[in-house]
Amino acid sequence: MRLKRIGPLVSWWALLALVLELGIGCSTAGPSPAPKPKTGGTLTIANESIAVLPCDFNPYTSPMSGQSFGIVYEPLVYDNLLNDAKTPWLASDYSWSGDAMTLTFTIRPGVPWSDGQAFTAEDVVFTFNLLSQHPELDVQSDWLVLSTRKQQGADKVVMAFKKPAVPSFYEIASQTAIIPQHIWSGYANPGTQVIKAPVGTGPFTMSKCTPQSIKFSRNLAYWQKGLPYIDSVNYPAFFDNDAANLSLGPGEAQWGGRFIPNIATYSLPSDASHTTYVFP
Repeated sequence: MRLKRIGPLVSWWALLALVLELGIGCSTAGPSPAPKPKTGGTLTIANESIAVLPCDFNPYTSPMSGQSFGIVYEPLVYDNLLNDAKTPWLASDYSWSGDAMTLTFTIRPGVPWSDGQAFTAEDVVFTFNLLSQHPELDVQSDWLVLSTRKQQGADKVVMAFKKPAVPSFYEIASQTAIIPQHIWSGYANPGTQVIKAPVGTGPFTMSKCTPQSIKFSRNLAYWQKGLPYIDSVNYPAFFDNDAANLSLGPGEAQWGGRFIPNIATYSLPSDASHTTYVFP
């Protein structure tokens, strides 16, 4: 099944659910198991977002943060609010204390940064230290609830809270991008730093960016072996819905998240079998 249009809203995590779990070109019919997804191909996203792309991949301050978090940078845990499913990500496990005042993450071994350096617990501690030292970066307000953070042994990070903080798990574990200490420690002012060549742990790397488009390429060293299934993701800039819809309608793009008028009749009749739309 080739996805043609998704509306009205779409997130990078929703896209990654497609890219990482389904791939391009697979389908499921009835109770039979889905065939192994094919490898290769390019996914083009037609989203009305920014008319001119600034090519800044700072996950905390840039208007491009939505085009970097999840695809280049990753969180400790993926927390799906739709069904309350929590999937360990850069953390292989986590546990709360009985009074919900401390949260301990076990950091996943064997994860490389996209430049080949090893991801470690030190990177996690550094990330939260940086957010504490530069409040302008703390866009999830993690430090409104956090009191301390420390590394415990080689692979544990323990976070203590000012009060029982289970409701803050989503922001801290799932919405805070983990960054590489060996790169970011060299920035004199992280709050204004423009990131042109982002280094992350995610399934894709940013291979080319212009004011008109971004190209993400498969991270060949991605820690989830065999993933992602597709080779590249193109993200062109569109000024408004009409321009994005013109790209989506003929099939130049395969994914879009925005308002589409008369969506039930938007596809060409010959293309009806390839149309899927979702209203989350």
